[in-house]
Amino acid sequence: MTKNPIKVLIVDDHQLMVQGLKSLLEDEADIDFVAGASSMAETLLFLETNSIDVILMDINMPDGSGIEATLKIKEHYPAIKVIALTMHDDISIITRMIKAGA
Repeated sequence: MTKNPIKVLIVDDHQLMVQGLKSLLEDEADIDFVAGASSMAETLLFLETNSIDVILMDINMPDGSGIEATLKIKEHYPAIKVIALTMHDDISIITRMIKAGA
């Protein structure tokens, strides 16, 4: 029995980060990199017409935070799992991201 690959969206405003993560995921048979998005607006628009299982979410974006994006995603697409990607070590930011549903 073959299981469907996990469909992943990477959200980061740094294209180098998206490409680096994509290259790491490409070798994984059980993971399907679907797309990269560089903003909250682009992410929400993409989700309107695409099915995703997991989002790798940056916390800082040009048009809003990953926290805000995660709240909206979990409200409209509760089955999507969100994993935060950040260089922040501020526990309050990390706590807020977890409370948002990541």
